Amino acid sequence: MVKVRKENRVLDVFEDEKEIYKAKGYDVIDSSTGEVLEHATGGRTFTTEEYNAILVELAQVKKELDETKAALESATKGKGGKNGKLATLKALTQRRLRLNNNLDLADSEHLDYLLEEVVRRVLNYCNLDVIPDELDYTIARMTDLALKQALGQLDGEAKTIKVGDTSVSFDADAATKALNNLMGDFEGELNEFRRLRW
Repeated sequence: MVKVRKENRVLDVFEDEKEIYKAKGYDVIDSSTGEVLEHATGGRTFTTEEYNAILVELAQVKKELDETKAALESATKGKGGKNGKLATLKALTQRRLRLNNNLDLADSEHLDYLLEEVVRRVLNYCNLDVIPDELDYTIARMTDLALKQALGQLDGEAKTIKVGDTSVSFDADAATKALNNLMGDFEGELNEFRRLRW
């Protein structure tokens, strides 16, 4: 048996009759909480006022969605949109790592994660929607240092070290600590781009 409800009328019906009642405008509900489990498939009429209210709400949601998409795109806009800006920053970071003979780190699987975290932290700290081109090299340096810290190549230790076939694992806590310290170390450069939040 399942419970169905239409307005204030609640019925217990057999499982095989459920679809018939849904077509008549009954919702299938949870017997203990009254929460709707399955919505009716027919049998309902709405007034013009209710229908218009739904259309207004739908238009509002679509507008907010479009604004959110536009804000997200402009937040990381660069040549080629979000992916283009991140690709540019990744290329700069990899170039920096290679110049310092850190070839293994330049292709590290953790680089993308740390780069995105650095970008997000800089955007939040500076109250910006878009990373200015002037901060590209700063972000590359911050990501470089955070990656080295996380992999135990700077002050601190790696999370695990495996001797057979030489493996060093990524320590997310070390990366977070490194980023917290780096925000302070790069505060002077970041403050030039910082805005007040209204």
